[in-house]
Amino acid sequence: MDNIQDLENQLLAQIKNLLSQINSNILQLESLNAYEKNFNENPYYLYNYQMQEINNLINSMKLLIGVLESIKDYITLYYKEISKNPYITPSIKIEILGQINNGIKEVKSLIDRLFIEIEILTNNLQRF
Repeated sequence: MDNIQDLENQLLAQIKNLLSQINSNILQLESLNAYEKNFNENPYYLYNYQMQEINNLINSMKLLIGVLESIKDYITLYYKEISKNPYITPSIKIEILGQINNGIKEVKSLIDRLFIEIEILTNNLQRF
């Protein structure tokens, strides 16, 4: 890689690829839902479709984690690029870092809340 922009472009391509894979999983889920309508009375087929759906959902969540990891790497490169740029004043660098930190804290809070809700949901469903 020649420079940070090349690395950033590589990370953006990686993010795009992961999002494309998530979209593919969504299309598969839509297809499975359509098949489920036809086999609603057959427990064997219904079980297979349900298991495929769960696997697709879990795989999509894993891909989302991959997207977040790539974004983290992108932010790291972005900050390194800014910190080495002599034309950006220290006060602007501090402001950029603060914005990054605030954004990350907000996203972390959203993710934490989401996973707590998922845990509560799955615990409640296990009781039935």
